[in-house]
Amino acid sequence: QYFLMNLIGYKCKNITGFSRIELSEYLKRSKIFFLTSLTEASGSRILLEAISCGCMPVVFEECSTAVEVINEHKFGLKIKSRFKLKMPEKIVNYNFLDFVRIFIKLLFIRLSFKNKKSPYILDKYLIKNEINELTKLINSLW
Repeated sequence: QYFLMNLIGYKCKNITGFSRIELSEYLKRSKIFFLTSLTEASGSRILLEAISCGCMPVVFEECSTAVEVINEHKFGLKIKSRFKLKMPEKIVNYNFLDFVRIFIKLLFIRLSFKNKKSPYILDKYLIKNEINELTKLINSLW
């Protein structure tokens, strides 16, 4: 996906290995953030970081926690992957038509992108509030 987008003139990068500060700076220069995961705990901290940096989030419909984050913020887009995920190994199976369909959707999203102001991050997703809620939950089990 990224390689093809770069070939047609859209800068795309699979961002891995950045420090938190480098990641934040990179995201602030980005327009769209595509979360390629089918499963994420808590909707993914990086998704929240991308939203707070002003990126339009795009997630797979099958990633329920990421969908919850964009639904609650009323900001972002969903794409159906149609991938098959074998658990607990997390082995993903897909076919070439899925790859092409997703590429076309991403291209359409990029072509129709209008700078939209991202919403603030809801209080429940702030890390200190998540830690407090998890602490309460753990304490209630004792």
